[in-house]
This record gives sequence, C-alpha cells and structure tokens, in this order.
Amino acid sequence: MALANTAFDYNVHDTYYVIAHFHYVLEPRRRVRHLWRLLLLVREDVGVRYNEALGTVHFWLTFVGVNVIFFPQHFLGLQGMPRRQVDYPAGFDFWNYVSSVGYIIT
Repeated sequence: MALANTAFDYNVHDTYYVIAHFHYVLEPRRRVRHLWRLLLLVREDVGVRYNEALGTVHFWLTFVGVNVIFFPQHFLGLQGMPRRQVDYPAGFDFWNYVSSVGYIIT
C-alpha cells in the first residue's frame, strides 16, 4: 500500500524499495504454495507421509530466511540504493550483507 502514495512512490522509484516490496509480497506466497504441495498433495497422490517435525522446521527456516532477505531491502531503498546497477556504494554494505545471510538461511 505504500507505493500507492504518489509522492512516496516518486521518491523511491528505481530504488531497491520497489524490488523489496514486490518480492516481499510474491515470494512468501510462492514458497508456502510449494511447501503445501510437497507436504499435502504428494501425500495424497503418492501415499508417502513426510515427517511433520521436519516440515515445521523447513517452514520456519524458510519464513525467517525470506524475511531476512527482503525486509532489509526496504531500508536500502529508503537510503536511495538504485536498481539495475552492477556495483553499489560502500554505504549499502551492511544491509546487503544481512540480505545475503537471509539467502543462506533460505
């Protein structure tokens, strides 16, 4: 909803905020859909039951990882990190590092 505000959208246009907002909305939905398919539909189609504890661990690791990937990118966008550039200034190193740790978790 933040990008629906014209003044705010004008300020964060072509920054990582747009990337973070887009992926923060779509990526968790895709991950949960695939986890649901793995845990429930395969059980019905093939008859194999997965360990519920492992499914819970997988869900929480994915949940934490996706949030650690995309939430810091909002801060990068608010600081003005531009999109579509190969290199970025050193001032953005911390949040990019945190986002990379989230990718490793996921």
